[in-house]
Amino acid sequence: MICSICEEVSQVPTGTRIPIAFIRLPPDCSRRSPRINLYAGFFRNHLLQRMMRKPCRSGELRYMDKFPLTTKRLVLGHVAVCQACCCGNTANGRPAVPVEWLKKEWRARGLLKRIQLSISGCLGPCDVPNVVAISNQNGTRWLGQITELNQFRTLLEWAIASKDAGELLPLPDEFREHALHPFRNPDSGVNLLPFCTDRVIS
Repeated sequence: MICSICEEVSQVPTGTRIPIAFIRLPPDCSRRSPRINLYAGFFRNHLLQRMMRKPCRSGELRYMDKFPLTTKRLVLGHVAVCQACCCGNTANGRPAVPVEWLKKEWRARGLLKRIQLSISGCLGPCDVPNVVAISNQNGTRWLGQITELNQFRTLLEWAIASKDAGELLPLPDEFREHALHPFRNPDSGVNLLPFCTDRVIS
């Protein structure tokens, strides 16, 4: 059996620099070398070639962490506000989305590096505009019929409180009646962001 890390390394083009976080050599892999220098944070290609001179005896197939890509933009959560064919389309009689107000307030309160805000294209459930999707590591909480400025203001207040708390707090209870599940499996929405009975005040 061929170790998948060795198979992956063998496909690296000459001159490629690979972050060390992407490479997890199995402990019994003969390509592990004590001469590998980890302090710089990157493997240079000649070190990879040095590692590939001996056959690998490992049967371990997992060579990466759960997520093969990393990002420096780690956030507590992500708020996506739909503005597309239906949501915010006032020309067709749909409720407005205060896009510029949201972006201005989100930036002024220093939220972007903690709770990402995206004004998106169509999110899908067009029959319940306006749609807001709030995501964290547990999944996505979908809200529909967010039509009033006060609702967006409450969402902003919740985001500010969540930033200060260092985690996504339960959503204000007034959003409970706006929760929706746009998937055919009704049991797939477990462990999502909960609701609370106390309104969050900034």
